[in-house]
Amino acid sequence: MNIKDKLEQLKHLPQKSLGQNFLINEQHIQKIIDKALVQNPQKIIEIGPGLGALTDELLLHTDSRSISLCIIELDVNLYQYWKEKILGYENIEIYNQDALKFDWSKIISDNSVLVSNLPYQISSSIVIDRSMDLVPLNNMVLMFQKEVAERMLAKVTDSSYGFLSVIVQSFWKVTKVLDAGPKDFFPAPKIASRVLHFEKSEQIKSKLKFLKFLKACFYQPRKFMISNLESQYNIAKSKGLEIFKKIDISEKIRAEQLTVEQFHELFKLINEGDL
Repeated sequence: MNIKDKLEQLKHLPQKSLGQNFLINEQHIQKIIDKALVQNPQKIIEIGPGLGALTDELLLHTDSRSISLCIIELDVNLYQYWKEKILGYENIEIYNQDALKFDWSKIISDNSVLVSNLPYQISSSIVIDRSMDLVPLNNMVLMFQKEVAERMLAKVTDSSYGFLSVIVQSFWKVTKVLDAGPKDFFPAPKIASRVLHFEKSEQIKSKLKFLKFLKACFYQPRKFMISNLESQYNIAKSKGLEIFKKIDISEKIRAEQLTVEQFHELFKLINEGDL
């Protein structure tokens, strides 16, 4: 059954407000599934199964590999569809909730992977939130708007480098899986997409403190970072300048000019070892 027939059968119109652009490229689907399974996860979590481009394949693997599957779907109509479809399957749970408001601690277990063609409006928030989990996912395979994916992979010399780049690269080893164009979806979006693979690589212990620190550093990006730290992180300017000098950072530096490694070093010194 093609996607238009399935939508007609369900009497469902793609919801623009929920970012429902359904992936239809079979080769892309298989690459995403292969990448999700490469480290033999015990549990796969999917946000927004939609019409099942990824989910139908994942269901096959829950049977053949004894992998548990957890589905989070906000759309009530699609939630009901999947709730009925998974009747009789073992090791599958489904939640009709907003992934941004969901209690992830109750579903993440050892060797879990998150897979999703993410609604673009929540993609950055999901990655930041999952970076802060006390018990982290091992891997994530996620679809993004191409520009957002580029920001996540950006280096300090790139124009797209910033807060998101530093957060992502502090907690994950990130690689590109594939690029997708509008024709690979129905309905076709007006933007290009990219799938990234995230492998756990935690370099920071005090996650929430580091997040607060980074938000302070980037608070007003055009200001010198020392001013942001003074006003937003309660660091006396004299102490900040002393630390900057220790690691050879100019007092006139802006946050976008520091490498990820320099942020880690600065955080460690300011917080006396909280790295």
